[in-house]
Amino acid sequence: MAVPKVKEAIVSSSTRGNRLIFPPGSVRSVVKVLLVLCLVLLAAFVVVTYPIWGAGQIPNLLLGVSFGSWREDVARQQNSKEIQVEEVGNSGPKRSLFNESFLAFAAIDPAEENEKRKIRMILDGKVEDMQNAHNKWNYQRRMDHYVDLDQNRRRVRPRYESWLLQLQNPKFAGSWFKFRQLLQSWSRYKHYDPLVMHELMQLVKKPIDQFYSDRNGGPVEEGKRYKTCAVVGNSGILLNRTFGDFIDSHAMVMRLNNAKLLGFEKHVGTKTTLSFVNSNIYHACSRRLKCFCHPYGEVPLLMYLCQVQHMMDVAYCASSHKTPVLVTDPRLDNLCSRLVKWYSVKRYVEATGHSVKSWSKHHNLGDFHYSSGFQAIVLALGICDKINILGFGKSPDAKHHYHTNQKGELDLHDYAAEYVFYDDLVHNRTSTIPFFSEVPDFKFPSVDVFL
Repeated sequence: MAVPKVKEAIVSSSTRGNRLIFPPGSVRSVVKVLLVLCLVLLAAFVVVTYPIWGAGQIPNLLLGVSFGSWREDVARQQNSKEIQVEEVGNSGPKRSLFNESFLAFAAIDPAEENEKRKIRMILDGKVEDMQNAHNKWNYQRRMDHYVDLDQNRRRVRPRYESWLLQLQNPKFAGSWFKFRQLLQSWSRYKHYDPLVMHELMQLVKKPIDQFYSDRNGGPVEEGKRYKTCAVVGNSGILLNRTFGDFIDSHAMVMRLNNAKLLGFEKHVGTKTTLSFVNSNIYHACSRRLKCFCHPYGEVPLLMYLCQVQHMMDVAYCASSHKTPVLVTDPRLDNLCSRLVKWYSVKRYVEATGHSVKSWSKHHNLGDFHYSSGFQAIVLALGICDKINILGFGKSPDAKHHYHTNQKGELDLHDYAAEYVFYDDLVHNRTSTIPFFSEVPDFKFPSVDVFL
């Protein structure tokens, strides 16, 4: 009768509240198995996600703000050809860079689809969809930019642009039809076509000549380029020289972004044939009484659209302008965008030896853009026989703009890459300039840069 009592005692000591009590050795075995399993899972996670965190994107993923952006970036990288590097020995260049990779990468515009979608919604009158789409895209783009570029990884509150509210201002009510008409006409040419260089005489020079002919009573010289053109930038280096009289001696003088002349005449001259501005500048001055955007007097104004909604300023102000207000052909915008991106990528790869896709880590694709001066010079290539470039470049002791106190440059431009383009023009290395080979019978004018 003793045996059953012993068994009952063993059973009762092995179970407590229906819970199984493992021996100490069994517990250690289970813990070891769990640790090994965790290490295996961690190793698998590292292998799978290395392309992401190796590219510096894992902080973005952890913050949960740029997964969609990362996915789009990967797709762009897959579409662009990988750069090929070939060692050729000490006697020649160390690397042979294949332009196909640069050309394919330069053709990618991550903001293009969003802009086309915005144009479609404006033309269709989908007001609420426009605001929601813009806010979503703008939030994602800005958060990607801040998280990627801020060394301290600080979270920065995005700024929502109130452009749609501006379009809904009652003062624009009578301009909506004209606005949509202009935007629709402009958007038809929003594609890549370098042949636009042959059309600049008709698109730009002809209306300018017609304006001066009507005002002064002189003849219009159709089909002839300007003999001499001065493209006057706004660099502070202009204060080191007295180019005023030399600038005024040109047949055509193009000035940028309403730079101030009063008080700087001996440095920059007084003559202005064409005022070239970006639409941010035009948008600001169009708010003034009677849309006054002519600090140089009654001269034609040429503007390129930084944001499609700025076409409303053209529609609203057109009736009050006594001079032509022209908008650059979007095909020229597209050509300039590809050119400056190609030069920027080429310069980056040659300087660092890194691949093309690494360029994106140092330039925010949503904001990267050519400068106003860059497009002004590309425009002048199509309407001038001789181009003199002044007010471009920088020095350590010079201000960014001669007429302001700004010292720093804008991050969205790669000025150094643009200067390489100007240098190719000056030294007649035109055969190395991409995209222009697709323009038959195009003759580059003579170009000089004055520093």
